[in-house]
Amino acid sequence: MSTNVVNVGVVGVGSFGQHHARIYTQHSEATLVGVLDRSPERTRDIAQRHGCEQFSDLDALLTVVDAVSIATPAVHHAKIATQCLERGVHVLVEKPIAISVDEARRCVALAADQKCIYQIGHLERFNSAMVAVQDLITVPHFIDSHRWSGFSGRSADVDVVLDLMIHDLDILLWLVGSEVEDVRASGVRVQSSSLDIATARIVFRNGCVANVSASRVSDEKVRTMTIAQPENVLILNHASGTVRVYPSLAQSELNEEQQVHEVTGHDDEPLWRELDSFLRCIQENTAPPVSGHDGLAALQLAHHVVAEIQSCFPSAMMSESLPTVRTG
Repeated sequence: MSTNVVNVGVVGVGSFGQHHARIYTQHSEATLVGVLDRSPERTRDIAQRHGCEQFSDLDALLTVVDAVSIATPAVHHAKIATQCLERGVHVLVEKPIAISVDEARRCVALAADQKCIYQIGHLERFNSAMVAVQDLITVPHFIDSHRWSGFSGRSADVDVVLDLMIHDLDILLWLVGSEVEDVRASGVRVQSSSLDIATARIVFRNGCVANVSASRVSDEKVRTMTIAQPENVLILNHASGTVRVYPSLAQSELNEEQQVHEVTGHDDEPLWRELDSFLRCIQENTAPPVSGHDGLAALQLAHHVVAEIQSCFPSAMMSESLPTVRTG
């Protein structure tokens, strides 16, 4: 990498943002200049832990940094990113890129006008399993994805589609590389004021079909994806970072030595790889691996899923009290 060390700040140092601060402190190509959080106590604690300055004002932070990570609640992503980009500061913002599509479009356009790196924190792109599977993808024709977890309340400002499912929507768009032709979806509220369980069937123009489910009220944690292709079936486990490869019968007959095997990508922490890529893009002035356009496309598809649920299952969006549902 370049010897030009990047001066960075972190806005939002809660349960996830504190790890941005930790990694920047450890990274040889970054200097963590300061942190800012809505909690003065948390700001002070993280600043003291990493030996950087604590800020209570975003404008003050932006005068001393080249780049920022934004790890605040999603409702604030667009506003904070806009302030940073207007000042010519490079931005890595956690997913989703914004709450509304219009906000996201404005941020993407602003980043282009300001010639700023604008990377979206779709962390699963850097998961070991996703890194391993890239060289194995040919022509997916069926994808089945499940992302379930228990209710934490940490991202209750958005529904489960923007909280969890959007990870897999981004991966689908990335791997399939085709326009979406049709979406069918259903969902329900359980323990929050928005959707807590959602499922979608997405048909792409090239013929690929994907089934995607997400739940944040499950009694087990599941993060899997099955990708069927003409020559094999790939089973990804995002939690373990591994890929099981099952060759098709035709492939096995052509090559008797080709058997079921497991592939792993890397041992690095996914967030480390994500922030390392952000720093590299700044130093080398190259396009980020998950661009603002990628974040916008994932958000648009997420909104399409939610709109389908609202249209077909309005009662699921309006219910005031629902029983606890277990999906595991």
